[in-house]
Parts: sequence; C-alpha cells; structure tokens
Amino acid sequence: MPNFRVKYAPKTLSDVVFPSENAKQIITDMVELKTLNHLILYGPYGTGKTTVANLIPNTIFSKTDSADCKFFSADSNSSVEDIRNLKPFVGGYCFEELGIKFVIIDEVDGLSLKAQHALRASMNFADENNVYFIMTTNHLDKLDGGLKSRCELIKFADFDSELWLPRAKYICEKEGITVQNDDDLLNLIANFGADSRVLMRALESVVRQANARASVV
Repeated sequence: MPNFRVKYAPKTLSDVVFPSENAKQIITDMVELKTLNHLILYGPYGTGKTTVANLIPNTIFSKTDSADCKFFSADSNSSVEDIRNLKPFVGGYCFEELGIKFVIIDEVDGLSLKAQHALRASMNFADENNVYFIMTTNHLDKLDGGLKSRCELIKFADFDSELWLPRAKYICEKEGITVQNDDDLLNLIANFGADSRVLMRALESVVRQANARASVV
C-alpha cells in the first residue's frame, strides 16, 4: 500500500494546502488570468514548492506530460554548460496552442554562481520566446541578485494550521476515521504540519493506531 505522501499527493492546485492565503492567491490569479512571470518559490523543506512548480504548467496546459514543459534539477545539472543546453528548448517550437513554455528548475541554489549568471542570459532569451522559468529553493540567500530581480518571489514559509485542517480531515475520513474533535487534529497539525512530509507520516500513525484499537474491540 502506498504511503500517505504518495496516496494523497496533490493532483491539482486545488488539492494543494498552501502555507498562506497570500501564496495561494498569487498562484491562483496567475494561472486563471494567465498573468505569467518568472517565479522563485522559496522556503523550508516540505512546504510544497516543487509540487506547486510542477502543477502550474499542468494546470495551464490541462495535461501532465506537455512537451512544452521541461523539468531540470539543479542538484544534478549544475554547470554552465547544462544551463546553456537549455537554449534549444527555450528557442524551440511550441506544441501547445497557448504558445508558451515552462522550464522548472528545482533547487536552483544548487547552481554555481557562474551557472546562475548563465541562467540570467537564458531568461533574457526566454522573454523573447514566451518561456517562463519556475524555480524552487530552500536558500534564497544563495541566489544571485540579478536572478532574483528577474522573478516574482513567492514565500513558502508561513504556516497556518487552520489551512491544513480541511485536507487533514478529508484524509482521515477517506481512511474511515471520524474526527470527533477538530482541536485534537489542529494540535497534530501544529506540531507536524510545517513540513507536509512529516505531517503525512503523523496522520498515517494516527490511522494505524485507530485501526489497531478497532481491531482489538
């Protein structure tokens, strides 16, 4: 059986529990109004940055495997040459009728400073071709100032337990667990929810314990 992190992974942006209403509003407006900018999603581990970065193009293109979206992990592709190799994609043909493309760079802080400078040049070229970069980072302070100035910065660091409550209740109910007291669930979220991966494991534990008690009875 898949763990909760896999089983309840967001399939659409509406499934995402954003860390703040502000982050949710910015992303929602951008997708619905097609007011696109280069983005940097920044904040701690487990706050949904990479998930959202992937779901933005999927939502706009209405499919998950568009040839007009390229995923790039800076953790394993960090050289200047790796960045320059993006140019054929950036300047290439658009398959979608919208005539736009996306490059997702995960953990962009993994790029060397020289590679970040090369990325700035790629972004200038992208502006001419309706290509938008969506980048994630846990360390905004490690990014070149010129790179940051080309992007809209969206903070994934605030946390409100109330925002997680509906999703947590949904998961419990899907697992056959009736939540009798919202405060108990809110306390669980407050203790673990700043990192969604940790919270998913905590919810798994709650469900296992509930099922164990039920089997004894």
